Amino acid sequence: IIKDSFGIRNLTPRECFNLQGFPKSFKLPKNMANSHLYKQAGNSVTVPIVYKLALLVLQALKESKKILKKKNMLSNRSERA
Repeated sequence: IIKDSFGIRNLTPRECFNLQGFPKSFKLPKNMANSHLYKQAGNSVTVPIVYKLALLVLQALKESKKILKKKNMLSNRSERA
């Protein structure tokens, strides 16, 4: 926790954008109020998290496909016996 003379220090708009996955090189508009920048950062999608979730979903789909194939192979064997 970072404290200043008013108590706990608020994050800056830049820090909010960085937490959302924006690179440090991303240019924030200079003629926009901080309140609007906070809203924009809050309404953004955290791309690194969405990307990781998509990879995990893809992995889960591949795993379930393998499981279904094994079940089909096993049920086909029992039908032949």
